Amino acid sequence: MKPTIITSLVTGLLLVGALSTQPAIAGPEFISSPLLKERVAKRLQLSEDQKEQIKNIIENTRNARSAEINELKSLHTQWRNLQKESDVNEAELLAIAKRQGELKAALKVEKLKVRKEIALVLNEEQKQKLAKFKEKRKEKRKEKRKHKGMHKMYGDQG
Repeated sequence: MKPTIITSLVTGLLLVGALSTQPAIAGPEFISSPLLKERVAKRLQLSEDQKEQIKNIIENTRNARSAEINELKSLHTQWRNLQKESDVNEAELLAIAKRQGELKAALKVEKLKVRKEIALVLNEEQKQKLAKFKEKRKEKRKEKRKHKGMHKMYGDQG
């Protein structure tokens, strides 16, 4: 994936909310922050020190969790390979699914910890601005889902 796509995806994830119910993202970018993205950093008026602190939090976590992320990728490949086989190896599929669940849960917890750690770097005004960004993003997504449902119901007229 291109860095701009990854940044956009991560931006969307963080702005949706700190307690997202979505599973952790697999990949080295699983923990990133749009706060480092210059536009958001500028809107929040992050200082250079804040940007550096956030960058360090993310890099430390990314390095600490790289083994889990790589294992999750490997399990995904194993799952896809097993799907291609003519026979269903239920025991192996269940073992892979169980391990994927464990890893995703651990990464999801870590993601929340990172968000909380990053929040400590922000001042109250920045936290309020971020909350507004999240709410705006949530409303846009809600509206998008609403329109998407209408297209399914009536067919795409465009």
